[in-house]
Amino acid sequence: MSGTVVLVEDFGFKDAVASGDIATIQSALENHGARIGAEFANLRLQDGRLITSNPDIPFMPSGFDTEDGQLKAEIQLVNQRAFLMVTNQILAPRPIAMVTFGFEIGDRFLARLKAISGLDIALFDTSRQSAYLLDSTLPAGSDAELQRLAASMTGEALTRIALPGGEQLVRLMTPYPDAPVSFALLRSLAAEKEGLRELSRNLLILALGAVGLASFAGLLLARRLTRPLEELSRLANRIAAGDYRGRARQRKIIELNTLSRGINSMQRAIADREKRIEYQMRHDPLTGLPNRLNLQSELAHLMAQRTPVVLMAFDINDLRRINDAYGQDAGDTAICELAGRLQQVFARRASVFRTGGDEFTVVIRDADEVQAMHMARMVSDSMKQPVCIGEDLYQLIELSAGFVCCPEDGSEPEAAMRRAEMSVYRAKQLRAFVLRYDAGSDEQRQRRLRLASDVEYAVERQQLHLLYQPKVAADDSSHIGAEALLRWEHPELGPISPAEFIPIAEKSGAIRSMTRWVLEQVCQSIAQWSSMGLRIPVSMNVSVEDIRDSALSGDIIARVAELGFEPALLCIEITETMLMEQASAAVEFAQRLRRHNIRVSVDDFGTGHSSLARLRELTVDEIKIDKCFVLGSLADPRDRAIVEATVALAKRLHCTTVAEGVEDQACVDALRSLSCDMLQGFHFSKPLKREAFEQWCVSWRGRRG
Repeated sequence: MSGTVVLVEDFGFKDAVASGDIATIQSALENHGARIGAEFANLRLQDGRLITSNPDIPFMPSGFDTEDGQLKAEIQLVNQRAFLMVTNQILAPRPIAMVTFGFEIGDRFLARLKAISGLDIALFDTSRQSAYLLDSTLPAGSDAELQRLAASMTGEALTRIALPGGEQLVRLMTPYPDAPVSFALLRSLAAEKEGLRELSRNLLILALGAVGLASFAGLLLARRLTRPLEELSRLANRIAAGDYRGRARQRKIIELNTLSRGINSMQRAIADREKRIEYQMRHDPLTGLPNRLNLQSELAHLMAQRTPVVLMAFDINDLRRINDAYGQDAGDTAICELAGRLQQVFARRASVFRTGGDEFTVVIRDADEVQAMHMARMVSDSMKQPVCIGEDLYQLIELSAGFVCCPEDGSEPEAAMRRAEMSVYRAKQLRAFVLRYDAGSDEQRQRRLRLASDVEYAVERQQLHLLYQPKVAADDSSHIGAEALLRWEHPELGPISPAEFIPIAEKSGAIRSMTRWVLEQVCQSIAQWSSMGLRIPVSMNVSVEDIRDSALSGDIIARVAELGFEPALLCIEITETMLMEQASAAVEFAQRLRRHNIRVSVDDFGTGHSSLARLRELTVDEIKIDKCFVLGSLADPRDRAIVEATVALAKRLHCTTVAEGVEDQACVDALRSLSCDMLQGFHFSKPLKREAFEQWCVSWRGRRG
């Protein structure tokens, strides 16, 4: 600030201001501003009129409130940049004008502060409703976490924040009341710990030096001085090892007494700091509840004592929706509200922990399954009370819960915690509020994980093969077709049912490579049979994920054209469920195939809920009647009525009908009487490998004459 006073006191400058010499004023402001490192300078008369100014950075001083009324310093935000504004009055001898110099609080300013203080510094704009990060001395990758810090910190409390470079201790500072900016002072937690270690090392060195000095002085001062120093040395070593229980005794010798008090004071300070760090490591900063690390310690202690324990996990089902709809603060409100209600319900009967973003775990001692279910219902009842989220907006928090009874469901902390979380996930799947851990779910989970890992490599490792199940004409059994069925032979787990691996492949994305492998095998088979003079139509299934693949229909059309066989020999089966879930995609997919004479079939007809509505939009070539209506030889009049109505509908829509699950001659006769077109089932043949299917075709045609 002293640099700004020089210009104000300059007689020539005062004379230029008094005379209104704009050129001189402008030159003096630019030259002096450059010398003192000011970003800009401007001059205003006492009545507020602007004489000269940097037009890119407007500024109007707010007046003078210092004792002498001549010098004022304040911080202002201009174009989202922070400036230290230093304003001086020009007296001649009365006030005739005000000159203002602006010094940007930017990279260089913060870097100088860091060099002086040894702390990283972040600058926030606090003039808005929510704080905004302006600049910092930290790497650019820390900006997102600093912005979240700005939204969450209040007052000047000391807190912690995780940054890419490690955890930092943070204190928020405001230069003066109503200042538009705040500074966050950050100190690496690792550096703090290193400081503790350095302090311990220095203390140890000091103690060792004291021991050496005591040994030397002992020759002069005898044992009267040696023993106290030995005690202080031992105390220093215990402090270095983390043992803070001992205290240095008061001594008659002034120097020893001073040293004892210093060691005791240092010992208390180190112990207090380590307690604070330990507390922060083992507790959730939002709710103040003990965290997962604390939970592991308590479980290990209880299990070592063979104490019966119920471990109950809770999960907020709709936390993401609350965050998306109302913001992160609303989500934090919901989390804190749930924490408070769990503590009210369990009170002293259990310990409540926050173990994840939307997860809480409760340890109930000396409890069984009945008591656990009762307490879960108490939690459910407590959550029926609405939560205030935002202004005049009430929101119910939806929970899922799962629990394990230990040691029956787990005798190790990690296993018990994992199984409790699995039971919560299972409760979500079944839309139940609370479930106990199912002992067999671990094995099922491991199997699913193994299949999910291996299914992506099933094609390239040649573990897949196709089976062909014959389809014959119902009227005279002369016309022959087939359905290609995909099978997976796992090298260790053996045959895997399609009902098990197809959903896994759909979720992992491996279904697309599987479908293209099936397409290639089917197209090659049709082409080879056609070259041999055998006209055998083959149908293949596609999944709902394949329907979403816009490139698949083009690949099918291109492969058929490349191999040159009759397109109508290939039939693509889509399920009724696909028509319901992916209506527009299914219609577009089917229409494109039919424009190139590739047939389309609706599989599992009758098992959905909107077939007629979709069939009105989608023109298909074939309808497959689900085997659930055919099994039992149509003895049930209701099954017979459904099949009869389906066949009649197909005739009106000019579609072929195929009945699955034909297992005896009585079923064949019943379907013939209903005018069904094609039949498929074990009565004719089980699914066969390609060579066996070809032999079956020759044998069947031989039998039919």
